[in-house]
Amino acid sequence: KEVFEWMSVHAFDQVMLLPPRQSQIRRLAQKWEESFPDVEEVFKAFDSFDNDGSGEIRHHEFGELLRLLLRIPKNTEFPPSRIEYFWREVDKDRDGKICGEEFFLWFRREFGIGPDPCGPWSKYYH
Repeated sequence: KEVFEWMSVHAFDQVMLLPPRQSQIRRLAQKWEESFPDVEEVFKAFDSFDNDGSGEIRHHEFGELLRLLLRIPKNTEFPPSRIEYFWREVDKDRDGKICGEEFFLWFRREFGIGPDPCGPWSKYYH
């Protein structure tokens, strides 16, 4: 009987059904009132540069991540000074690495996400 009661309470519990990363993405989407697919797009791009699976990326991967998310063509210059400026903005603790949530919050604030992004840099890069 106890098993059935537990199952009825937890059968569709997101914590039980979803991997931790998916739960984190859903939590952030709800908290910041963004669509899950838009938040997931940012995290998928971030994770594609997290080669060791640590949940963090380093400075040398950051520029390519921005290029991907901002859809900057390979043949278009993306000034290293701009990448460095953005890096200093996102890596507040200066430890040389950033986590997915830290990146998402910064990217959302500076560029916006979704089909109609708004942020100080969104008009320039979108």
